[in-house]
Amino acid sequence: MTGSDTEALDPRQLGAYFALTEAVSLLQHRVDQHLRAEGDLSSVQFQILMSLFVADGRLTMTQLADGLVHSRSGLTYQAGLLERAG
Repeated sequence: MTGSDTEALDPRQLGAYFALTEAVSLLQHRVDQHLRAEGDLSSVQFQILMSLFVADGRLTMTQLADGLVHSRSGLTYQAGLLERAG
């Protein structure tokens, strides 16, 4: 990396990085499949529900959107789907 105190990753480190990102991707895909099959939920909807659970339901839509790094309009849409689903 130019102009930085950080050294470039060596081939072994790069290999480990790519293996990790592939494992994370495969795990996320499997969890998404499970959420759809068992609860008809998207991963975003699951994150919303878990955030509310951890906060004992005491989050505003703005806090949820900021915590999930999701747009407020997208979060409102997803929350509406959850509400309609009960």
